[in-house]
Amino acid sequence: MTAATCPAKPCGRKGDRLRLAESGGFYVIVTYLLSYITSNKIVDRQTGLTGLVLAAALGVITTILWGQLTDKIGRRKLYIAGTAGMILFGVPMFLMVNTAIPFLVILVYIIGLPILHDMLAGSQGAWFSELFKANTRTSGASIGYQFSAAISGFIPLIAAATAAAWGWGGVSIVYMGCGAIGLIAALVTRETWSRRERAAVDQLIAGSK
Repeated sequence: MTAATCPAKPCGRKGDRLRLAESGGFYVIVTYLLSYITSNKIVDRQTGLTGLVLAAALGVITTILWGQLTDKIGRRKLYIAGTAGMILFGVPMFLMVNTAIPFLVILVYIIGLPILHDMLAGSQGAWFSELFKANTRTSGASIGYQFSAAISGFIPLIAAATAAAWGWGGVSIVYMGCGAIGLIAALVTRETWSRRERAAVDQLIAGSK
């Protein structure tokens, strides 16, 4: 399937699964984790907020850097790395938090947001758009964005429900599940910025000089 022939609906359905990893994982860390830390009195709320603010500040830079990296290695490779990282980080995230060591709590936010989350956020802007031909690009990409947003809005509720049943292990499964859905979607979605596309663009730029 090429960008010129990709219909909006099939690619849009892949897009919502791809973005569910990013938005779902984001809600677990930003919304649920802070509540978990404070309600269980693991560390004070200020420590959690410090980690969150620091991670958000770093994200201003890391999102751009991850995006630049996709221009060199492709969108799909980085997305696969980010979603695989989510799967691997699901359990260690809570093990680190449960130590009640402020440095490790803050480190969880830095790994979870500027590193793993921003790998996905930095990739998807270009990748999702490139999956569609020009006359369906805006509507096609929007299908994935909006549908995944509607689903991931329930992630904090799902996380709380699984925590009530299985403790923090249930929430880690939710987080890893979001990563797994994104990983599978990335594996079955084509690359849009390979060596061939880069060479074609470089040739076009060279010819215009």
